[in-house]
Amino acid sequence: MTRQPFFAAVGLLLLLLWPVFSALASDDFEKNIRPLLVEKCQSCHGEKKAKGGLRLDSRAAMLKGGDTGPTIVPGKPGDSLLIKAVGYSGDLKMPPKEKLSPKEIEHLTQWIAQGALWPGRDGSAFSPSPSPFGKFTVSTDQQRWWAFQPLRSVKTPTVRNISWPREPLDRFILAELEKRDLSPTTEAERRVLLRRVTFDLTGLPPTPDEVDAFLGDNSPNAYAHVVDRLLASPTYGQHLARRWLDIVRYADYHDGNPNARAVSCEPLNAWRFRDWVVRAFNADLPFDRFIVHHIAGDLLPSPDGAELYEDGLVASTFLTNGSWDRGDADKEKMVSDMVDDQIDTIGKAFLGITLGCARCHDHKFDPISQADYYGLAGIFYSTRILQELGAKGGEYTLQRIPLVPKAYLAKRSDQLRQLNDLNAKIAALDKKNPGSPATVPGGTRGSL
Repeated sequence: MTRQPFFAAVGLLLLLLWPVFSALASDDFEKNIRPLLVEKCQSCHGEKKAKGGLRLDSRAAMLKGGDTGPTIVPGKPGDSLLIKAVGYSGDLKMPPKEKLSPKEIEHLTQWIAQGALWPGRDGSAFSPSPSPFGKFTVSTDQQRWWAFQPLRSVKTPTVRNISWPREPLDRFILAELEKRDLSPTTEAERRVLLRRVTFDLTGLPPTPDEVDAFLGDNSPNAYAHVVDRLLASPTYGQHLARRWLDIVRYADYHDGNPNARAVSCEPLNAWRFRDWVVRAFNADLPFDRFIVHHIAGDLLPSPDGAELYEDGLVASTFLTNGSWDRGDADKEKMVSDMVDDQIDTIGKAFLGITLGCARCHDHKFDPISQADYYGLAGIFYSTRILQELGAKGGEYTLQRIPLVPKAYLAKRSDQLRQLNDLNAKIAALDKKNPGSPATVPGGTRGSL
């Protein structure tokens, strides 16, 4: 191999691997460097306070330094004032109250040795990672893509065969056929038509009685009556809900076994969301309201002015569905994965696009930037679906929201307290009189 092709090959390889290197450096920075600087340094050297004229909340600020000069020398940790300060190797000792751990100092040293990369277009503290292929823009073609156009009224097309269409929608079908010099096929016979519409609306075949009734109905509205009957059937909502529940990643249990997991982390009442979806389809809930109930139902007021809006609370448990699981030792990453799952599902279910791709970089196909992703993520980070996380994130407890008024809960708590007091008194009596019969006034103890 000659030198020129060799260097060309190396250059191409570096170009192809640049996103990988960038992603690895970004992950290391977000996991080890940024949290360290925020927790141990930026209270004294940040945006609100900059002791000694030094800020440690951006790469540019660290290169500029403060009263004592530049804080870092990329690629040369030994010459960097930051490493000398955290290592307590000179008069300057930072943080002054408690020295960093050897592991933390090692992270900073490696970070500077690797060039002190700071993800962000402008080097600021909270900018998203840059794309190696240039500044993010939305092209004119992307703006004109049909899926992103607002809904508008469309004129019904003119057709030659005016006798074939029965509904306005039929004209759109016929117009496309006529453009291609095609003619509609012959109509299906009544038995086939009934079978098709019944499968479409309920997922089940018609019963023999339903077939006989339809074949025996010669009225002009016979088919319309069938459609109305099927739409009014509870099976209609169940059929549509089955497909929708797959889209929004519903499951009765994470493991399919209610006894396989700790009660604290299992969605024991997930069936309530399933049943609400069925009811929503059967009630013909408008789709915009359907979406609002999913994403923010817990914020909706009750239509009848009641203290709780049960349907809204139940519908918003859509956010707790998901394939995320316990066992991740990194608590922050676990929460981030939950947020990512929510964003990804909302994009696919309600927008028809893959928002999750922008978690690590600007979207390569859809007009979604990484900044857009984290702007949306900020909303869902404020939505708590966990009551608490374990010390290492390995155990967690889901939020449990009562579907009853506070007055009822208070009354129930008082009743439970009284019951506990009675049980304590009974236990004391049993201990005092071990041979006494196990009865209490008004019936046996078991009746309590």
